[in-house]
Amino acid sequence: MVRLFTTTGQRISTLIRQKLEITAANGGNTTFFGSDADGDGFPNFFGTSAAAPNAAAVAALMQQQNRVTPLAPDRIVSILE
Repeated sequence: MVRLFTTTGQRISTLIRQKLEITAANGGNTTFFGSDADGDGFPNFFGTSAAAPNAAAVAALMQQQNRVTPLAPDRIVSILE
């Protein structure tokens, strides 16, 4: 929860921020940019753009495993959570 105030201390509003429900692998090795965070000689790629493809790959593997009866998107999200 975030509370916003004016410079005089009056509350403007209260924001409720959504929290993460799932996580995915992050910081994978690349050959094109980033810094070598783990010291293996390859730059690492961090952030949502790095993790989202990994979460999507897990969802795709779940669908592949259930080819006869595909999982509904909300069921995949529920399982991932």
